[in-house]
Amino acid sequence: MPIPLRTFNPALRDDEQAPLMLHAARPADDPTIAMLLNAHSMVLLGGPHALMDDRGRLRHARYTPGTPDRALVTTPDGEAVAYAFCSSEAPFIVTEVGGVVHPAYRRRGIGTALLRWAERQARATLAAAPADAHLVLNAHCYDVDQGARALLGQEGYHPAREWIHLTVTLDEPPPAPVWPAGVTVRELDPRTDWPRVGPALDEAFMDHWGQLNMPPEPAPAPDPPADEQPSTEAAIEDDPYFNSAGLCFVVMHGDEVVGSCLCNAHTIEWPDVGRVGSLSIRRPYRRQGIARALLHHAFGAFYRRGVRRIVTDTDGASFTGANHLYAQVGMSIYRRELTFERTLRPGREWRAMHAEG
Repeated sequence: MPIPLRTFNPALRDDEQAPLMLHAARPADDPTIAMLLNAHSMVLLGGPHALMDDRGRLRHARYTPGTPDRALVTTPDGEAVAYAFCSSEAPFIVTEVGGVVHPAYRRRGIGTALLRWAERQARATLAAAPADAHLVLNAHCYDVDQGARALLGQEGYHPAREWIHLTVTLDEPPPAPVWPAGVTVRELDPRTDWPRVGPALDEAFMDHWGQLNMPPEPAPAPDPPADEQPSTEAAIEDDPYFNSAGLCFVVMHGDEVVGSCLCNAHTIEWPDVGRVGSLSIRRPYRRQGIARALLHHAFGAFYRRGVRRIVTDTDGASFTGANHLYAQVGMSIYRRELTFERTLRPGREWRAMHAEG
């Protein structure tokens, strides 16, 4: 049921103020959400950050974990003016919040009201989190978004991390990869490789800022009956925006998974630009040139497809040195993004907040 949202339009007298309404967003609202996201990003960055794909799914440039609570703000006549989300997943230690206000409706307190709505949603998960854990709200914005930065500061958030977005243009074929003895690379087949590649990727990313260092989870429930499992075709669908077929690679040393590189054939912002979505090397195999070789291998695959520009993003102060690696293969920074954080409940820090050693 829609609820009134207290805001103020400085262009109107008190008796002319029309209440805005906050609604729970539904899948049918996805095209409207895409419109709001793009109205914001076009002004801020000069390009779209959302689209509806050819299967009617909302695609957003920022991945959101879990299944978010989503809200739309509308005028009394139904015009959508803002969007917000609150998303978390077990063990509910970090809750991500975010949203946008249409440029024509800024400076009316809508963003403030939505941040507070998101906090109320997050507090509903407190009982499900570990009793001793430090619980936080995370919000992301680009460094050029002065309005968002000011709003987050006013609401008690502080800058916690900077992420760098990097790009390279391939004017000629990239260098041939040089692999250590016994190390091989091949295209990843999700039907057979993912049961081993997935855990190896999780292991590698445990060395990244903010990753959870939690006790082992209980064993998963038994697999559903065969007629309830997703079809093989759905599981290996060629997704140009996420882990694209032919652009995902696994590195092996004998029968052991060393690491992986998962790439996207397109980006939402630039359809002719490819993206390195994930690069991971397990700790025992680092500092051997494998990550550099894997990037050169991926760049070569992009080049053969006719993709000349590639982007990625990484922690600006990466514990594993990924920020330096990307610079070494010719990538340069074109954008910066910030993570802001606010404590929801003090307690034990379960996240990796400092490099080991």
